[in-house]
Amino acid sequence: MRLELQSVEMKNFLSYGNSPQRLDFVEGINLIIGKNLGSGRSNGSGKSSLIETVPFSWFGKLSRPVKKDQIVNWVNRKHCEVKTTFKKGDTTYTILRAIKPDKLEIYENDRLIPIPSNVRVYQEALENEILGMDYNTFMYLFYTNLNTNTPLLKMTTPQKRSFLEKLFSLDTYTELNNLSNEKIKSLDEKIFKLNVTVEQNDKTMDDLKSQNSSLRLKIIDIKPWVDDLQKLNDEYDTLKKDIPDDIDDVIVEVSEEITKLESESKTLQDDINIITNELVKLESDNKSRSSKIDDIKRRKEEREQKLSSLKEELLRLDAEIKESPDEYESKIELLDNSISNNITLKNNISIEIMKYETKKKDKEDTYNSLKDGMCPTCKREISSETLDDEYIKDIELYKIEIEKQNVKKQELVLSIEADTKDKDDIKFKLKKLNEKMKKKSDLLSSYKTLSEIKIPSVTEDLEQISSNKEKINEFTEERKVVIIKLKDISSRIIEYKDKHSNLISNVDTLEDLSNKIKSLESEIKIRKDNRTDINNIIEANLEKIKSLESESKTHKISINKLKELVDYLSYLKVLCKDENVKQYAISSNMPYLIQQTNHYLSKAGSIHYVKFNKWLEEEIHGAGVFDASYGNLSGGESRSIDLAIQFAFLDVGKLKTGIFPDVLFLDEILDSSLDSCGINNILGIIKTKQEEDKSKIFIVTHRTEVDLEATNIYEVVKENGFSVIQKR
Repeated sequence: MRLELQSVEMKNFLSYGNSPQRLDFVEGINLIIGKNLGSGRSNGSGKSSLIETVPFSWFGKLSRPVKKDQIVNWVNRKHCEVKTTFKKGDTTYTILRAIKPDKLEIYENDRLIPIPSNVRVYQEALENEILGMDYNTFMYLFYTNLNTNTPLLKMTTPQKRSFLEKLFSLDTYTELNNLSNEKIKSLDEKIFKLNVTVEQNDKTMDDLKSQNSSLRLKIIDIKPWVDDLQKLNDEYDTLKKDIPDDIDDVIVEVSEEITKLESESKTLQDDINIITNELVKLESDNKSRSSKIDDIKRRKEEREQKLSSLKEELLRLDAEIKESPDEYESKIELLDNSISNNITLKNNISIEIMKYETKKKDKEDTYNSLKDGMCPTCKREISSETLDDEYIKDIELYKIEIEKQNVKKQELVLSIEADTKDKDDIKFKLKKLNEKMKKKSDLLSSYKTLSEIKIPSVTEDLEQISSNKEKINEFTEERKVVIIKLKDISSRIIEYKDKHSNLISNVDTLEDLSNKIKSLESEIKIRKDNRTDINNIIEANLEKIKSLESESKTHKISINKLKELVDYLSYLKVLCKDENVKQYAISSNMPYLIQQTNHYLSKAGSIHYVKFNKWLEEEIHGAGVFDASYGNLSGGESRSIDLAIQFAFLDVGKLKTGIFPDVLFLDEILDSSLDSCGINNILGIIKTKQEEDKSKIFIVTHRTEVDLEATNIYEVVKENGFSVIQKR
């Protein structure tokens, strides 16, 4: 049955904005091209996003791995919705899937199919009961994207097996095999549990038999306890005779005397505590005052030592300070004047030297121009004697004068350096002198401050210490008297307490004997009752042993039946193996698959034909083609074979499932490195498939120069970040 796609509507899906866009599915070959006004190219315009709407609406997935949040338009960030409408027989279905908020709604003839609490169950119902296929089957048979799809001949053997099992509904046998494994595992667990129960029953029965044996040994004679009871009664009667009848009154009198003596003892103890506290206070006061006196003496000695040290330091500084700062400053001023005058003289001599240097150079230049014996201006001959008299002598005189001036200049430089050194020495001495005078001033200030400090008197503290000592002696004597009284009372308290303790002990012993008698009487009664209880327990254990034996017999019968069922399921697993039913089912469909593949290749004008074994391992043949493999074909040849196999599987799928969409999405199948021959072959296969199925084929391409004879051309234009569909 055909699934006739009618339209898809979307908003805020990938590059499509909040303005709703709609694409109507029309029979024929429909071309989708793009224009990105931002870059001036077709890349990134939203062409591929347009055909991604169907797999997203049906399965909630795209052809490429994308996070859920990235599907929503990145500008608006919410209200992403895609709605597809198609007919299945006389029924019209509408699938609405949304993100932010998440939503999946399935409408049958405009009536919402109730949504279960688990959305996964809703999705499974859509795939199994309405679409008749899952995401992987749809993407292989009805959606081709060179960037995301793996061609069938490039799949690994496990991938090919999984694809064939799904296409030929052989996954049922896999599921049956898995269910058998699970059932066998469950049965093994039941058998194990039953065996464990039988073993536990056997152990419990052994324990019960052992318990009965132990219980029988506990049924013993109670005569020893009766004899012990008689002895306790005799001992109780003997002690009762020695205790007076008014024992309670005697105990009360002794207790009252103890209370009276303890009260007197407490009064005396309080007096001792008061005297002791006074002694502690006086001794503490004496200690504090003695510490204070010692501190004052220490402070006085420290002050005297500091004053003596300061006095010695002042005498030493007076001996060191022999000159005044004014004398040093006067010397510095004289040296500054001398240095300034010598610098002026040195500069004047430098000027004189420069003048003599200039005159000397002028004479030398003139001499050099005349030394060939002819005047360069008047052309008159000049004798060497004349040159020597007029120039050489003058040059020598200038040299002598320059040398004299340099000697004077050097003498001035040395004098300046000597004065500068003397000046620095005097400045250093002045600095040291000022430091000593500053230190002397600080020491005088410290001496004065320290001299003015007053040390308090200790006379009053010494007198108070003497007074405290007299009081301490008085309190000490008084405490000795009180302690003697306290010892006497304490001795009397001990005597009365011993008497009280003996009286209480006799009463307690009598009471203890009474309790033992009662306890032994109770024990004898319990043991009499236990003999009956033990016999009852033994009878109950015998009944339980009988019940466990019956239960174990029933479990052993169940174990045998479960083992028979495990054997049956193990045989069923053997039937479901690949080399049995699956290979038969795949092999029966392989001739038709090969026929249809080569049918589409011939329609494309290809020189190749293909053969497959049961697990799609290919053999490629053709005129002049020997030992060819899929890997050494050109891009156009391999692309033609991929498309032919896809269309062949589409035909097989139609026969097997009876449900198929009437649409094909081909993304960039004509792009990349295809030459014109390769493009023509692929177009031949596409046109053949469209004409045979009367289907709706949508081709996404960058190549607008290829003549596709398209039924419709849709241009996706992207401007300001949003894509819009326009029909040409």
